[in-house]
Amino acid sequence: MQTMDVVLSTVLTQIYPTLLIDPQGVIRFVSAQLPAAFLDKQLTDVLPQLPMPPQELQQSSNRLWGPVLLPSAGSCYYRQIAVQHGSFNGVCLVFQPADATLELQQQLQHLQNLLYHSEKMAVLGQLTTSITHEINNPIAYVYSNMQTLTDYSTDLIKMIEALAEVANSAEVQAIQAEFDFDYLKSDLQSLLQESGFGLSQVLTQIAALKDLSHSDELHFQLADIQTGIQSCILIVQNNLKYKARLQQELTQLPQIECIPSQIFQVVLNLLVNAGHAISDNGLIVVRSGSDASQIWIEVEDNGAGIAPEHLEKIFDPFFTTKEVGKGTGLGLALCQNIIARHHGRIEVNSTPGCGSSFKIWLPRQQP
Repeated sequence: MQTMDVVLSTVLTQIYPTLLIDPQGVIRFVSAQLPAAFLDKQLTDVLPQLPMPPQELQQSSNRLWGPVLLPSAGSCYYRQIAVQHGSFNGVCLVFQPADATLELQQQLQHLQNLLYHSEKMAVLGQLTTSITHEINNPIAYVYSNMQTLTDYSTDLIKMIEALAEVANSAEVQAIQAEFDFDYLKSDLQSLLQESGFGLSQVLTQIAALKDLSHSDELHFQLADIQTGIQSCILIVQNNLKYKARLQQELTQLPQIECIPSQIFQVVLNLLVNAGHAISDNGLIVVRSGSDASQIWIEVEDNGAGIAPEHLEKIFDPFFTTKEVGKGTGLGLALCQNIIARHHGRIEVNSTPGCGSSFKIWLPRQQP
């Protein structure tokens, strides 16, 4: 079986317990992790608890079977692999500890959730782009009409005042008093001014959403992310204005090679998390800077902070200290994946009761 030993070395026999079984169910190879006494024994004799009869082991499958209790290896799952080498035609069983299997299943679940979240964000980006475009057009011409209406109302008031000077003053004063002309004049101007300001705020929000909703940005490109960061701040600011003040200490950043929409997603996530850490009258500071090879973006809050025992787990998938319904535990894990994809890093500093700081470092050019 020396030749077969070479073949099985490609199946990680040095890492996982491995058995090779011939078509008659006889064990022809035993890796070092299992008792050598298994060799040349019937599989059913040494491992009667296997959930499959030996004849079914002939079929290759990607299914993970088990668990089964192995001597010296404990509870394991196993996968069957068809092996053909020369005249030998059998099945290889590769066992994997149950705890390692559970970890792989959790990683798979994490990847599936990230994929779902990524797909969800892509769909939301497409919808947001479409909706903001449809809203922007009517709001834009309403805003334009409001500007024109303001000019017309100003001219109309001037005309009424000019006519009052040449007409019978007593009759004009009586009419003006009946309709409370002075109040109408001041209130009309105030209403038009407030309406124009409200529409301009809507247009600003729509422009910020359009900056962040480019769903077609799926590849690395040289981009100026300065405007996008400010758009992130603008969007989150309205959500936080009743419990926190958002302070900007931004410097002009050079262009960097990145996927802009993903970087903005990270910044948004950090800003929202900072808001969740603050209960009332808090402060969130957003800073940025650069050097010859990289840029950095920092989000700092004076909220509740992170307990030392939680600090090592905050990037773990599904780990969250938020109330049920307020967090999935995927936000920071997704941020870390995005930053790692950009060959960057995230630095975290936190003091319970004093606040936290998340600092993102990104290379100006991708390696």
